[in-house]
Amino acid sequence: MNKGLFSAFSGKKRDKAGYGQRWQNMLSQRAASTNYTNNTGQPIMVSVSAGGIGSGVLATVDGVTVAINQMGGATSGNWGINFTVPVGGVYNIALTGSFVHWAELR
Repeated sequence: MNKGLFSAFSGKKRDKAGYGQRWQNMLSQRAASTNYTNNTGQPIMVSVSAGGIGSGVLATVDGVTVAINQMGGATSGNWGINFTVPVGGVYNIALTGSFVHWAELR
């Protein structure tokens, strides 16, 4: 085994999404149409759902739409999206209806 090669990569685990992270309920700490910055030092995963008639969610990261899910008309239910935010990325969730959940792997 090449110990030098192993040493070069062994310190990089902490930079990967999921390493040392836990899912956290962020519902009470987040609001629609508000910019949040990932300052954790690692990529994070975000999972959001909206509920109600005509509900929907749209996520942007650094101004780019990365996920959208919406049902129009009289259809009622919960509609969710999941996306990744890179280190330093600014993310925002636009919403119609009301949040059912907002969780982040951070």
